[in-house]
Amino acid sequence: MQRGCDRLDPPILICVHSGEFLGLSSGKADLSWTLPVVDEICSGAGSIFGGAALGAAISALEMAAERPLVWATGQFISYSKPPEEITVDVTIRAAGKGTTQAFCLAHVDGRPVIEVMAALGNRDSALHNSWVERLEVPAPDDCPVSTFLSDRPTISSRFERRLARGNLDRDNDPAVPDGRSALWFKIPDELDVDAGVLGILGDYVPFGAHMAIGPQPTRTSFTSLDNTIRVVELVPTTWVLADVQIFSITNGFCQGIVHLWAEDGTLLATASQTSQMRAR
Repeated sequence: MQRGCDRLDPPILICVHSGEFLGLSSGKADLSWTLPVVDEICSGAGSIFGGAALGAAISALEMAAERPLVWATGQFISYSKPPEEITVDVTIRAAGKGTTQAFCLAHVDGRPVIEVMAALGNRDSALHNSWVERLEVPAPDDCPVSTFLSDRPTISSRFERRLARGNLDRDNDPAVPDGRSALWFKIPDELDVDAGVLGILGDYVPFGAHMAIGPQPTRTSFTSLDNTIRVVELVPTTWVLADVQIFSITNGFCQGIVHLWAEDGTLLATASQTSQMRAR
């Protein structure tokens, strides 16, 4: 896998992968890790950001399998808030010549927070293509800064964000008519562009849902029930574009997809989610 710091000139010799970025460390047993829950991996609501939980699970899965992630799907079971400590346990279910199937349970003293199924591996093939068209948006420097809604440190505050398509003022600007919005994320200089980072950035269907519905009489929130990510290709990039398409919001649930793009137009990964809608 290519490393995020390869994009810098001169290159940084010590890079941080997503597990280190999130605070993941080795646990007391083999195939077990610990993740202290701190504000910097939480959402503005004060509990662990779903993408951070999935990113930590992905990092643990890759270390356990010693193979890169191909696909992972996580089901969010419960919340976890500071100062809890999450235990991340990995089980290898099948390991072939080119592919490993694995399971990860992230829990707090046995209470499940997220359960993740995954496939990992890398197979040689002459076929190399993708057929998804990227949303046409301005370059990051030509987009306005997307501000944070929380006055405390959060996972989102660790990335510079630029609004490429959507409404800056969620309370007054009109809804995005086609349900499609986009955010540029600047990758911190020392951070790898790896599958765990893409797991974090793929958790932005709730953002797209707010862009799609526009101002509401009652402030609403969207809470992710799941997150699936399919890694396509990892390339060095300073900015990642989260291209969010909301499919539907019905019966109190939102369905959507996020294509993650490098600055050069490479499709990095695709994520999909279901979120539940709540009045606040």
